[in-house]
Amino acid sequence: TTEQIEDTDITVQEVKEIINVTPADFTVIDGAIVRADKTKSQTFAIPKYTQSELYDHVINGLTKIYTKINKITTRVENESIELKTSGNEMTTIDLEVIAPQRIDGEFTILFKFKNGEIIVESPTVSKFKSSGFSKAMATLSLKEIGRLDPKGVKGFGTFINNKIDKILNASFND
Repeated sequence: TTEQIEDTDITVQEVKEIINVTPADFTVIDGAIVRADKTKSQTFAIPKYTQSELYDHVINGLTKIYTKINKITTRVENESIELKTSGNEMTTIDLEVIAPQRIDGEFTILFKFKNGEIIVESPTVSKFKSSGFSKAMATLSLKEIGRLDPKGVKGFGTFINNKIDKILNASFND
């Protein structure tokens, strides 16, 4: 069981609903990964959980998804977790085009923790590749991604946001 900030408990299901009601919403604007309002972080309010509890939950969630979290994370105990992964972690997603595209690349996501809050900083991406309609992978910079048609930009945002949402959901999945 987890220690609560207040006497009132919040269930894991309620936490998952909070995460799912306000999913990650990063996109590419002017060559940068930001939210639609151009802010560089997104806060997930998880009431009644302490900073250390939220940190522990995200560590547990990462452990469920990745096998070598010690090699792909940099941590400041109870304060932050920086996740760095590369292409072999990526999966195919549907970009609302004729066929799904394979997205590949190296990315970093920084999670910060406060009492009752998980703050996700704007992810960084390098060596991003997308297969498009062909089997060949084309390397794209963030500026090039920003110049894609709206479906391509939306697909890239979906890729990043799904990764964040998957981590947060796994963090509160018993």
